[in-house]
Amino acid sequence: MTRLWASLLTVIIYILSQFLPLLIVKKLPFVQYSGIELTKAVIYIQLVLFLIAATTIILINLKIKNPTKLELEVKEPKKYIIPWALLGFALVMIYQMVVSIVLTQIYGGQQVSPNTEKLIIIARKIPIFIFFVSIIGPLLEEYVFRKVILGELFNAIKGNRIVAFIIATTVSSLIFALA
Repeated sequence: MTRLWASLLTVIIYILSQFLPLLIVKKLPFVQYSGIELTKAVIYIQLVLFLIAATTIILINLKIKNPTKLELEVKEPKKYIIPWALLGFALVMIYQMVVSIVLTQIYGGQQVSPNTEKLIIIARKIPIFIFFVSIIGPLLEEYVFRKVILGELFNAIKGNRIVAFIIATTVSSLIFALA
């Protein structure tokens, strides 16, 4: 399978996994449910579809015969994966604390996004949702926005590698923000 087909299928599967739960709920006998029961049904359907999508996308991407230029570049040895992950986690936590302190000083109280509040409420009522939000969703997003969009854009842009990377990263990030 060529990389272009794998990339196209990855995006299509991702989009289907996002919108199929709504179609399934509207077409199947879920109309009898309301409130939390309907929310649970949608979440379980989406969880199953995301698991199927993630598995399918991983299998498709394992079949790629011609990886992107980013994938072909020299990588750090595997022994550095855990230290880099721990360092990255620590830096993100420090960054979050600093931003939280600054926002508290500016706005006079702790700021919580409405989206985060909704996710916390759903996670309290349906604990499996945590798995969905913390593992399956980010896994699919990484494949779609980093591997496919960023990788294909980086491949398509000719010229200086650094400029190509900055442009590809910016476009991928903008698409992610709008999605």
